[in-house]
Amino acid sequence: MKKLFLVLFLTLTFSNGFTREIGLVQRSTFIVNNLVKTYATLPSGLSLYTFNMDSFNVSNCSGDCAEKWPPVLVDDAEALLLRQLSWCRAHFIERENGLKQLTINGKPVYTYYLDRVLGDFKGDKLGGVWHLINY
Repeated sequence: MKKLFLVLFLTLTFSNGFTREIGLVQRSTFIVNNLVKTYATLPSGLSLYTFNMDSFNVSNCSGDCAEKWPPVLVDDAEALLLRQLSWCRAHFIERENGLKQLTINGKPVYTYYLDRVLGDFKGDKLGGVWHLINY
């Protein structure tokens, strides 16, 4: 398996001179059995997934589901930046517990607990309802 990586960082400079770089999502490309697979990962390399049972900007994965499919959370600074980026596909929602979860195109984003290293995508198509976020 060959691995190619493109990290997508966003650098913002505010009027007060404050600069913040966030690296929420990167594009990872893998060549497996002569097929090219490009999908979204965290900068750590963990694959990112969506869940068919979610609604637009609503997560329907909590409790045991969220144990196996941890939501990708954003901190307050990242949320503030995402709020200001109306052109960006990435935003966030507030979960029932008050934590902020990353969304892409209105779909809540998760990782999978059995994915351990860069290049794992063991959750793809699991149960027919979990899918890698493709580029």
